[in-house]
Amino acid sequence: MRQFGGEVCFLPFAGSFYRMSKQKKKIGSRVFGSKLTAILSISLVLLLFGIMIIIGLFAKDLSDTAKEHIRLTLVLDDNIKDVERISFEQNLNKAPGRIN
Repeated sequence: MRQFGGEVCFLPFAGSFYRMSKQKKKIGSRVFGSKLTAILSISLVLLLFGIMIIIGLFAKDLSDTAKEHIRLTLVLDDNIKDVERISFEQNLNKAPGRIN
């Protein structure tokens, strides 16, 4: 038995509507939160995927540019024999990617 205003109501399920509306609000906010989380996570994954594709497309150009602009200086020990030095120079001249 419920009392609404000055009247007495014999509806045993009247209080359940109030509880159900609260539950629907909670469920609605959970659904909205989960949709927002899904949208944000998918957006971030697609953004990272796009960045990886862009880096992959420009990787060859970046690699070539880096190879052209890197200089390497070798300092050999003073006690090295001439035969070893000449052999080392020949191996370096045969190396792939060598730019004169």
